[in-house]
This record gives sequence, C-alpha cells and structure tokens, in this order.
Amino acid sequence: MPQLPNFAPVVEQWWKYLGFGQRLILFQMAILRLISYFSNHILNMLYNQTLLVQNGQYWRLFTAPLFSTSFLEIIASWFFFQLIVNPYEATVGSAYFIFDFFFKSFLLESINFLVNIGLCQYDIQYQYTLSYGIDGLALYYLCSQFLASPHSQRDFNLFSIPNYYLLLTIPFVMFLYTEKFIYIFALWIAIFEWFFFNGMLIRLSDNSIEKLSFIFGTLRKINCFKQPSQSLQEPKLYSASPQVELGSQQQASQAFGGRGIMIGGYEEEKEQRVQGQNNYQQI
Repeated sequence: MPQLPNFAPVVEQWWKYLGFGQRLILFQMAILRLISYFSNHILNMLYNQTLLVQNGQYWRLFTAPLFSTSFLEIIASWFFFQLIVNPYEATVGSAYFIFDFFFKSFLLESINFLVNIGLCQYDIQYQYTLSYGIDGLALYYLCSQFLASPHSQRDFNLFSIPNYYLLLTIPFVMFLYTEKFIYIFALWIAIFEWFFFNGMLIRLSDNSIEKLSFIFGTLRKINCFKQPSQSLQEPKLYSASPQVELGSQQQASQAFGGRGIMIGGYEEEKEQRVQGQNNYQQI
C-alpha cells in the first residue's frame, strides 16, 4: 500500500510565513460567524436586512467584508485573499496592512452603498445588491497587482496572459456572474489609486507606522508581525525584489512610493530639525 504524503510540514511552513494581519482577519471572520450562528438577532443585523446600512447602523460598512454565511465560505474566500495580499503585507508591514484593509473596506462599501441607494431611488423595482464577504477587497488587491506591472505576463504553464488582459477580464466576468457592482467599484478604486497616487492613497511615515503598531501592544513583538521592508514615502514608483518563501515558491514584493497623501512626514522633519539643533548646541 503506497504511503500517503505528509502535508503537515508544508502546512506548517505555509502558516509560518503568514502575516499577522491575515491571521487577524481570519480570526475575526471566524468569531463573527460563530457569534451570528448562535444569535439570529445578530445574524439579522449583519446579513438579512435588505439595506447594508439601515437605521443608522453605519458600523456595517466595516463588518460587511468580515461576514460569511458558512465556515466553508470563510476558508475558501480567505485562502484566495491571503494568496493575493501575502507579498503586500510583507512589504508594507502588518500595522499598515490592517489600517489599509479597513480603510479600503470602508471606502469600497461606502461607494457600493451610495450607488445602490441612488439606483433604488431612481428605479423602485431595482433590487439592492447586498454586499458581504471579502471577495470585493480581494479583487481590489488583485487589480492593484495587475496595475503595478500591466505589461508583465502571468504564466499558466500552457500559456501566458498579460496582466492588462486579466485586469479587463476578471472584474467584468465576476460582475456578470454575480451581478454585484462591488467588483466594478473595486476595479475603479484600484485604477484611481494607481493613476493618481502611484498605487497608495495614504502613505504613513515610519514614525506614524511605529505609533500605529503600539495599538497591538505586545503582539507587535511576535514573529508573524511584519515590519515594513522600506519607507512608504520613498520617491520610487515600483520595483520588484524576489523573495523565496515556502521552499521553491517565489513571491514578488512590491515597493511603493510617490504621490500619496503623506501623513507624518512633516512631524519627522520637525523632529530631525530639533535633533540637529540639540546636536549643534552640544558642540
């Protein structure tokens, strides 16, 4: 009888290289599903209502991506999501990745909500497309990867396809299959972000990222809590540096920099000037 392959080392190695942000999102999705499983009232508040935001429940703009109807759906959607964002978190760090996740979640869900409310007012027979799950954000990060190097080709063993073909195909296929506008909005946000902000809408300084990391307390000291591989405010557009993870698997880490809304840069320059004055006084 042939011996079955041992997948435990592979799974252990894969889990080792997962960032803290991806683990936190999986934990939140599982906890939210577990709570809603035992409480129909919470389930109605998170999912069953017709409108995404009803009776002033604006917090649903943050919880919509974390909600799933089953644990199997959580595993499938999160696994696809982490395959996309794992190199991104390794580049920008776990603190900024978590901040970016919830900021883009709020932005994407807000646009989806406002457009659907407008369509409902225009056509009383229009059915509001309820948004839930992490698929919209996964498509946004995937489109962002395509826009980072649009002329590169994705190898599918038998053939290869340029990224700009995939960029134009995948969102519209998902929209036609699901009839959910959120996939089109994800494409719009990615295009807007790359064409006007060089791939990053908000750029935090190193000092701001360090302050943001203090929110997580002692958790920021564990191995899976990724640190930024470079400053997010460096004036470079895009570069790819191969890094080998999971044995022979190579992942390209994207380096961003340029025209984003910079937060914390003036504060760091002020601290450097004060430090320089102190050094001068000491001399």
